[in-house]
Amino acid sequence: MKGCEQLNKKPPSISDVAQAAGTSVSTVSRYLNKGYVSVDLESRIRTAIDKLNYVPSRFARALKESKNKEIALIVPDIFNPFFTMIYDATQKYCEKNAYSVILHNAGMDEKGELDRLKMCQKMQAAGLIFCSENPGAIVMEQIKKLSIPVVLTNLQEPLLFDTIYSENGQGVYAATKYICGLGHKRIAYSGGPEESVVNKQRKEDFLRAANEAGLAVTKDYIFEMAYSMDSGYKSGLYFFSLAEPPTAIIAANDIIAMGVIMASYEIGKRIPEDFSLTGVDNIDFTKICRPALTTVDNEPVGFAQKACDFLFNRLIEGYEGEPRVSARPSNLIVRDSTAPPKHK
Repeated sequence: MKGCEQLNKKPPSISDVAQAAGTSVSTVSRYLNKGYVSVDLESRIRTAIDKLNYVPSRFARALKESKNKEIALIVPDIFNPFFTMIYDATQKYCEKNAYSVILHNAGMDEKGELDRLKMCQKMQAAGLIFCSENPGAIVMEQIKKLSIPVVLTNLQEPLLFDTIYSENGQGVYAATKYICGLGHKRIAYSGGPEESVVNKQRKEDFLRAANEAGLAVTKDYIFEMAYSMDSGYKSGLYFFSLAEPPTAIIAANDIIAMGVIMASYEIGKRIPEDFSLTGVDNIDFTKICRPALTTVDNEPVGFAQKACDFLFNRLIEGYEGEPRVSARPSNLIVRDSTAPPKHK
C-alpha cells in the first residue's frame, strides 16, 4: 500500500519549491530562467530544489523556448544613428541564432523606460539588451522582476547584470587631451542632460583632462541640455556670445556637434580657423559633413556583438554564473575640424 502511495504521489511543483523557500512562484520562475534574484534567495531556492528533488517540466520549458525567440532592444533615442547601428548589428547576430529583435524607443525619461519594460514583459521576450542613459532605482527594480537574461550598456554599481560600457579615458578624455595638446586654452564642453550617467562621466573626463593640462574650466564653458542638434545649436550660439568665446568645443556626441556646426554657419564662424570641434560616436555624418568631424569611435558593432555574446551564452549555452562586465575600446579619429588656435 505504501508503495502504491509513493507511485501515485505527484512530483513536486514550482509552487512547492516557492513554499519551501519562503518566496513567490514568480521569484522561483525568475531564478529558473536565469533572471536576477538576491544571493540569499538564490541559496534558499537552490536548497529547496535539492531537498524536494524538483525537476522543471521539460514540456513547459520546451513550450516556452518555442515561443520566445524574440530579443527586446530598448534604446533612448532611435533617431541617433549610433543606436541605429547597434540595432542593425544586433539583428544580424540574433538571426545567426534563429532569434529576432524587437526595437523599443524609450526616450530619455523614466516613464518611457518603464513603459517599454512592461511591454517586454507582456511580449514575453527571451532576453533584453537595455541601452539607457540614466537607469534610476525604479527602473532597475523593474528590470530585476524580469525572469530573463539582461544586458545593460552602462556600468552600474553594484553590478547586477551583464554590462558593457566604453572604456574610461579613451573617449572625451582623449579628445580633450588632444585639443589641449594643440595649444588650446579656452575649451568648452557641450553636453547632454545633467542627470544622464553617460553625460556625467563624459563631463568628468573632460574636466580631468583639462585639469591635467593646467586649465581651469569655468562654469561659463559648460553647457548641458540634451543629446540633440537643437542643444548643440543653442550651445554654439551661447558660447560665441561670451566676451571670451572658446577656441575649442568638446561635444558629448556627434549629434550635438552637428548642432554646433549649424550655429557656426549662422554666425559666420569657421571651423577650424575660428574654433576646433570634436564629437563622440563616429556616426556616418561625421565623414561627410564639412569640415569632416574629429570624433571618437565607440564601435557600436562591437557593443552589439558583445551584448549578444553575453545574452546567448546564458540563453543557449546555459551559463548561470555571476554578472560579467566588458569595457569596450574607444578610438580618437582625427579629421579636419581640429587645428591649433590662431592665437596661442
